[in-house]
Amino acid sequence: GDLPRVERTDNARALEQRKAQVAQAQRGLEQAAIELGLFVRDRDGRPYPPSVARLPKNFPEPLVTPGEMNPADFSLAQAQRPEARRFQLQLRQQRIELDWAENQLAPAIDLQLAGSRDLGRRLPGRPDLSQSVLEVSLLVEVPLQTRLMKGRADVASAMAKRLHHQQEFARDRIDADVRDAHSGIRRALERIEAARREVKLAVELEKAERKRFEYGDSHLLIVNIREQQTAEAELREVDALLDYFRAAADVKAARGDYTGDHLR
Repeated sequence: GDLPRVERTDNARALEQRKAQVAQAQRGLEQAAIELGLFVRDRDGRPYPPSVARLPKNFPEPLVTPGEMNPADFSLAQAQRPEARRFQLQLRQQRIELDWAENQLAPAIDLQLAGSRDLGRRLPGRPDLSQSVLEVSLLVEVPLQTRLMKGRADVASAMAKRLHHQQEFARDRIDADVRDAHSGIRRALERIEAARREVKLAVELEKAERKRFEYGDSHLLIVNIREQQTAEAELREVDALLDYFRAAADVKAARGDYTGDHLR
């Protein structure tokens, strides 16, 4: 009963503020469960939002350290990403079109061999019909160099060049995605380590401040401030862990790996 009225009022305000924060967090949890329920369904096919009981108590621990990122992710991404494969196939198709268009401009040479011999009754006066006959013919066709045929070849060549540049850009984009995902992993791990050190220090300060308050050497307002600092530090730790798992998903997406562990 020795506390000043202003401190008791501020303590009540802090309690109401925390209740509002809890309600806001519960709203976010319920909203996420409802959205996830669209993809999690019961046996009858109806949406089945997961309950709070299914939530893990803590985040899984990160599996890697900043120095353990796999450099083979770059070559793996080039081999697995669908856009790289798509441009490769399109470029092969366009080169076939170019070969065909250029082939239409070249002369055509056809060599034909034919053999014949009459069988049956011989005709009088035509003894040559009973003999074997071998015919050889050579047919040369020279196409007219029209603008249409030359234009087809030019268009096919230009398309092949464009696809080649698009393929190079797609490769650079894939490498950039992998590099960015690795950067996200490294910085998230650094944030996790720093946030956990901050949480440890904030908890120590909160305990020490509460002990001082019990001995009459502090104020309730200061205790509330220390508690708020601890809560904010723990939220920053959660945000850092969230960024890590988002970056881990980005690594999978960047290298085109949609099965297996998130970093293996």
